[in-house]
Amino acid sequence: MTSPWITSLYASILGLLMIGLAVRVIRQRRRARVPIGDGGDKELRKRIRVHGNAIENIPILVILLFLFEANGGPSWLVHGFGVVCVLARLAHAFGYSRTSGPSLGRTCGVGGSWVTLILLALGNIWLFATA
Repeated sequence: MTSPWITSLYASILGLLMIGLAVRVIRQRRRARVPIGDGGDKELRKRIRVHGNAIENIPILVILLFLFEANGGPSWLVHGFGVVCVLARLAHAFGYSRTSGPSLGRTCGVGGSWVTLILLALGNIWLFATA
């Protein structure tokens, strides 16, 4: 097994994104003076949800990317999946931050995340089956 250097790059970028989203929540908490929960503040509720969605999706994407790379997935494909993960999560955060309703960013973000998750899962199954 080789060291998962490529995954390390994308996991780090996504980790920084998660911190950035958490900081946005904290800033809004201070503005709204709401130490816990959302206090009925719509902007805080939206920021909590954007961060929560990242927390729900990024870990499984990183785990599957790590396993794909560690099990011998081609480097170019690991990079491709990593780039799509980052772009999808950025699109989702941007789209959801602008509106709570449907948006192109949310659609691309969810679609990109889910397609990548499915392809990584199938890729890992394929690597297992052909090992």
